[in-house]
Amino acid sequence: ALARRLPMLIERRPGKKHYWLQLAGSYLHMNRPRQAAAVLSVAHHTGLLREPADIIRLAQLFRQAGVPRMGCEVLQNALGEQRISGTPENYEMLADAWLQAREARRAARVVQRRAEIQSCCKSRLRLGQLLVELEDWPAARDQLQRAASERCRGVREKAQLLLGIAAYHSGNVEDARKAFAQARQAPDLRGQAEGWLRILDTPGLPVERHEG
Repeated sequence: ALARRLPMLIERRPGKKHYWLQLAGSYLHMNRPRQAAAVLSVAHHTGLLREPADIIRLAQLFRQAGVPRMGCEVLQNALGEQRISGTPENYEMLADAWLQAREARRAARVVQRRAEIQSCCKSRLRLGQLLVELEDWPAARDQLQRAASERCRGVREKAQLLLGIAAYHSGNVEDARKAFAQARQAPDLRGQAEGWLRILDTPGLPVERHEG
């Protein structure tokens, strides 16, 4: 019933952004994401959603509607035009949206930017993980070595596991062995690390080399 009434209310008072957001929410509730995205797109292009909270909500609704790329464009433009602040949290949200859009390379660039703003162990680990997925082994090792430092106690072992994988694919078996030996100290990673160590101990192991 609300979805039928709201278009009439919007026609009478098109400047009421609350009506547009309610209509989009109603469509999402009815599992009609395309209609929700269309409503949001019109509201955005008519200039109704300009406040930082509106932009963030708009991007989140685009993601809920199954069109994360539109959410990425909204966030990226707003960050570029400084309509929302370039906080680590907002860059994190943009990275998540790019990942949902299956754009890991773009997500990695955003996480890199986030790490430049506020270098923290978790962001270095996440960037390293994305670079491992992209098979960018040298860049992955650089980030993971930072995340595996003594000060990064919360993520150290996870970083060591990924560092071992990156080292192996770079052709550095001994570095990989050392990293896996460190990673197996974490109970939840022991099985994976020992599995990799068994692989390294396999006679005639074909070592992959991907330096580029």
